[in-house]
Amino acid sequence: VRTRLEAVDQKTVISLEVMDTGIGIPEEAMDRMFQPFSQAEKSTTRKFGGTGLGLSISKRLVDLMGGKIHLTSEFGKGTTFSVQLQLETGRQIEKQVVDEIQKLALASNSRKRPTLLGRVLVAEDNTTNQKVIARMLEKWGCKYHIVANGNEVLDVMRDTRFDLILMDCQMPEMDGYTATRLIRQSNPLAQNTPIVALTANAISGDETLCVQAGMNGYLTKPVDMRDLEAVLVKYLKIDTRDQVASEV
Repeated sequence: VRTRLEAVDQKTVISLEVMDTGIGIPEEAMDRMFQPFSQAEKSTTRKFGGTGLGLSISKRLVDLMGGKIHLTSEFGKGTTFSVQLQLETGRQIEKQVVDEIQKLALASNSRKRPTLLGRVLVAEDNTTNQKVIARMLEKWGCKYHIVANGNEVLDVMRDTRFDLILMDCQMPEMDGYTATRLIRQSNPLAQNTPIVALTANAISGDETLCVQAGMNGYLTKPVDMRDLEAVLVKYLKIDTRDQVASEV
């Protein structure tokens, strides 16, 4: 990573460069890299993860700040992303605004949630997404198990019954579509288990593939807490002991 201060005159012009020595990007894929849900590798069992949103979001942020972003790459040797930003001198955020933000955060974290009964299987190969979803499930008191690909889904389901499966569609070795079809076809104990897709492609029409594979619905990534809450409440049972305690 390299940064340079290029000029100072009312506005500060900053240049950022991020370079890697990875696999590079083929020339035919470079034009679409800043488009939403676009990736150089399109296979659902791709070796390299990601949702295809990072560069699109980065470009929108840079555009909103009046800057420019572009890339150069040599296939097999690496890629360089460059950003130029013109930033005005920042102003200190008023204490009143900070206080209001903190109040909202505390209110959100302290909201009482009932405990949900049942086991949730999470199939997700991205470690960051695993941690985020696990934290959300913990807020509801859910028991959960996390695996990283479709083969691991089938392995763990031979010995364990789950009440809900959150299935990433794109995973290495075996994708979520294939795993779901095999569950529906060959596992009598799990043929009626709710399976909800985790997908970054729902708005582009891939929800049809989820339904055809045998899934009951889908959540778009990054997963929103409210959307996940709706799924959990729909498919899991509420611990009645929580209701008795609240009445007392």
